[in-house]
Amino acid sequence: MIRHVVMFKFKPEVDTKTRFEFVQRLRKLVDDVEVVRTLEIGQNFTQTPRSSDLVLMVDLDDEDALAAYADHPMHQPVKKMLSEICSETRVVDYVLPD
Repeated sequence: MIRHVVMFKFKPEVDTKTRFEFVQRLRKLVDDVEVVRTLEIGQNFTQTPRSSDLVLMVDLDDEDALAAYADHPMHQPVKKMLSEICSETRVVDYVLPD
């Protein structure tokens, strides 16, 4: 099993409504992308210079599933939106222990 973790930092001008819409789009990925096994979203409640605003954790079966997720047509609008509203993203992909 692979865990795909993405941390998002919103641009300062991004309003609450747009942030909510982005989270809703992320949540739909578990239903729209068949290779997604689990999906969890966490919203940060502390503000420090090192903080991100949001984290996404997606579990997938293997590296092929990760590639299918990355290229999935339902994922593309989410990726486009994040490029418009985020100033920074960080990604970590790792294998979960058995």
